[in-house]
Formats: sequence, C-alpha cells, structure tokens
Amino acid sequence: MQKQTAINLVENNISSIYSKDDVINLINDIDEFNGEAVGNAGLTDEQVRALATAIADAICGYSDTQSLISDYDLSMNYREVELDGVSFDDGGIEDIVKEGIENWIETQNK
Repeated sequence: MQKQTAINLVENNISSIYSKDDVINLINDIDEFNGEAVGNAGLTDEQVRALATAIADAICGYSDTQSLISDYDLSMNYREVELDGVSFDDGGIEDIVKEGIENWIETQNK
C-alpha cells in the first residue's frame, strides 16, 4: 500500500479511537521505500551488498582461522604433500557470520 492510499483511506473511511490527524501524521512520518527489494526480505541491493561486506569483514578479521578447521586429509606424492580434503567447524563459521550480521544491523540502527 502506498502512503497516499493509506492517507486517503483514513480521511474517507476508517474510524478509529485515534484522531485522523494523529494517524495521518504517523503515516507521513513513515519513509517511502525507494529501491528494489531483493527476495522476500525487503532489502535493497545496496543493503545486501553492505551485509555481504560486513560478513566478509568479520571473516577476514577473525584471527584464529585454524580453529575453524576440524579435520584435514594429507597425502604424499613423491616429494610433495597434497591436501586432499578439509572439514570445517560449521558452528565456528556460523558464529563469525552471525557477528557480521549483528555488526551490519548495528550500522543500520544508527
């Protein structure tokens, strides 16, 4: 619903315990959404990029990256050591991503 449509409904139809002026002032205080929403979250492309950057910053800023590796497989091939596989600590990665999201939310609330 557009802001003007809501104002027209209040002015013409809807009765309430609040005065029409109070409701119209409240509606006018709501910022119009200017931008394309991404998916169902209602985030703009710019917000999604900022969120992705905040998560990447949290990952890059994490100092104990070795603790994120839960297991690895090595093999010898002549005089070379090859890394055959790596398993990651999903909980640790989730914590870092959560931190990035929380940091982004803080910047949105300022």
